[in-house]
Amino acid sequence: EQTGLQVVTNTGWMIPYVACMVVGIGMFYQFTLALLRFQARRHRRKVSPPAVDPPPKAPTVAELASAKKSTNDPPADHASDDTGSPDPLQPTDLGSPGRFRQPRYLFPLVLILVMAAWIGSRARPARSVDNLPDINAFGRLPVVFEGRVKPFDTLARNSLRVISGLNTYRDDNNTQQPAIRWLLDEVTNSDQAGQHRVFRIESLDVLATLELKRRKGFRYAFREFEKHVNPAPGEQSEYRKQLATAMETAPEQMTQYQRKLRELHNKIQHYFALRAAHTLIKPGTDVSFDRLMSIMRMRELTDERANLPLAVPSAELEWQTLSLESLRAWARDAAAEWKVDSPGALATELVRRFGELRDPGFEANVRSRAIDQVVVRARQQGLPGTPSELRATIQRQMEQLNAEERERLIGRIRQELLDGIVQQVSGVLVPIVGPQGLATETPVGCRRLSEIFAAWEADQAETFNLEVKKLREDYETESPKDYRGWKAGFEHHFNNFEPFYLAIILYVTVFLLVALSWLTAPEMFNRAALWLVYLTFALHTYGLVSRIIISGRPPVTNLYSSAVFIGWAAVVAGIIIERVYRMGMGNVISSAAGFGTLLIAQNLAGDGDTFTVLVAVLDTQFWLATHVVCITEGYTSTYVAGLLGIVYILRGVCTPSLSDSVGKNLARAIYGTTCTAMFFSFVGTVLGGLWADDSWGRFWGWDPKENGALIIVLWNALVLHARWDGMIKDRGLAVLAVLGNITVSWSWFGVNELGVGLHSYGFTEGVMMYLGIFCGSQLLIAGAGCLPRRLWWSHNVATESDESTTAA
Repeated sequence: EQTGLQVVTNTGWMIPYVACMVVGIGMFYQFTLALLRFQARRHRRKVSPPAVDPPPKAPTVAELASAKKSTNDPPADHASDDTGSPDPLQPTDLGSPGRFRQPRYLFPLVLILVMAAWIGSRARPARSVDNLPDINAFGRLPVVFEGRVKPFDTLARNSLRVISGLNTYRDDNNTQQPAIRWLLDEVTNSDQAGQHRVFRIESLDVLATLELKRRKGFRYAFREFEKHVNPAPGEQSEYRKQLATAMETAPEQMTQYQRKLRELHNKIQHYFALRAAHTLIKPGTDVSFDRLMSIMRMRELTDERANLPLAVPSAELEWQTLSLESLRAWARDAAAEWKVDSPGALATELVRRFGELRDPGFEANVRSRAIDQVVVRARQQGLPGTPSELRATIQRQMEQLNAEERERLIGRIRQELLDGIVQQVSGVLVPIVGPQGLATETPVGCRRLSEIFAAWEADQAETFNLEVKKLREDYETESPKDYRGWKAGFEHHFNNFEPFYLAIILYVTVFLLVALSWLTAPEMFNRAALWLVYLTFALHTYGLVSRIIISGRPPVTNLYSSAVFIGWAAVVAGIIIERVYRMGMGNVISSAAGFGTLLIAQNLAGDGDTFTVLVAVLDTQFWLATHVVCITEGYTSTYVAGLLGIVYILRGVCTPSLSDSVGKNLARAIYGTTCTAMFFSFVGTVLGGLWADDSWGRFWGWDPKENGALIIVLWNALVLHARWDGMIKDRGLAVLAVLGNITVSWSWFGVNELGVGLHSYGFTEGVMMYLGIFCGSQLLIAGAGCLPRRLWWSHNVATESDESTTAA
């Protein structure tokens, strides 16, 4: 890799900043004048006095007869518009003290109270049950993973979501269980470890490789395919052979089968990392082969590239893995018992004691090594026979030797193996324990957490709860690095409350209420939908603000948070549109945008922690709060204009309800949101150039993400100029607004899938297929908008109405 550095004197470095301010202020002034003119027109329309009718004339006999006949005819339906007809959402009896007893007020009020009570019930903290482990209290304990302090509950949820796609699982009784229970079973190596069906494997080819049968949900326990992942010594599984081939294949050349193999491999590695980081070296000075192997496996945890959870603070209050701290604790106890004063001497004494045990498994390995050496010498001397025949002959002869002769033959080989083990154990103990490690005290966190895990494994609820309480008190007394107890507790509450999941349900409810308003009681259901939008927006806002508090960052830092923020801003736009036009369309926009964006965020959360630590180029609070927020607002406004365009086209083509007044109101809303999109996307793009100049030393580099932002600016400018020049009318504005959805979607997700450029830090597997489907749907809707007006249902209804009026 190469890095090019250059030092320049840029005397005009302020010019882009000044230009951005001038253009931004000019656009803001221009669009504000248009908004004020629009508000003035609406005000004049509301306060203009009604026209004075001329004094009535005395009716003739024919007119009286005609009037009598007309009273027997059914009243004609009148479409409401914005020119004076009653507004179904505008209350007409605000002065009536009993208005809230009317169904159009009572039903929305009762609905809001019921939904608020439901939200409140979900917000209550879970209560502990006597004689059962308080897993919620354990879930609030801190752990460091992926660069930040988080509660164990977050680690459990994110890990299970990576492995299973869900943040809960079902036990053997098909009962839904929280992720923290699964994590405790796995890290404590309890009887249930590896038995929970949490690995999602949906590829039929991978299932065939692992010799698994297809089942509903595609979730399997690790024990069901462990023999393929960890085959017995001397064996080679088909899974490992195919995985080795997939790992050597370039990403662009991999088949779908190889991609799924690597996906499963990543899940298994994450699973192994969780277990390895919390593996305890059992206390005691007894020596066994299992203890020796568990110590030697600790070498993997010392790799700086290993991304492992750090569960306990060391004596210096720096975070460490529980496994390494438990090894240090064992080393201190063993060194005191065996009276050694250095890690190297401890390794020598440990292996010496192990050699004296004459472990059957180890002795069998020694004899095998001795036979192999004799076979090699025999072949070098030219003795007849195949290697297997020679091995069988030498083994028979060795069994005929007495104990002293056999020991003389294999003793040297045993010592060579033990010396090699000493070097390996020293290679683990010396860097982990350190020169002063044997003299320091065992950290309280390590001792407490070890007791917690032991109590869980032994099903001792009282001890478990007591140690959890004591550990929390210890952390409050002497806080580890970067630990804030209130923040860990708040994040745990945020996880259990799940405000965005609740908001998804409420947005669907809003849309159902709007749909009911199209069938019956429009005033009552529209009012209920609007009030429920207010409640859901408050819940959405609470979730957004909570993320800001937990992360300590502006609202948008990654793809997940951008989806949450875009949905929130789109709901704001929908509320404004509904307050201005009161057509029910604002409720449609709010519910559709809120539901769609939160559903996208839900799928993006499958990658793990949504509070990811920022890459270095993004780690700047000022630019995150300005450039990123402005760009995201530009995305939002363009999407809202596109949604309004979809409403315009579908309402005109598929329903008879697109009257002239409704169409003009929708067109005005599309125009206003496009102006907003133009302002934010332009200012945000220029601010991005200023950030690039500040971070990378160049204002513009034709990066794919930069090109995507420029495309959005140019598209919005094209739409506005086409409108101003009279090239398009209301229908054309709606069609172009729908096509704007494609430009935003490409800039939001498409450029990340290219895998190139300085902004390539948000790749998501499988997005291109869904992006293609979405773009195709937008092209179909835009194509429907280009159909001749005679094919529009609303146009035919209006024509028939005009003809009947003319005939009358």
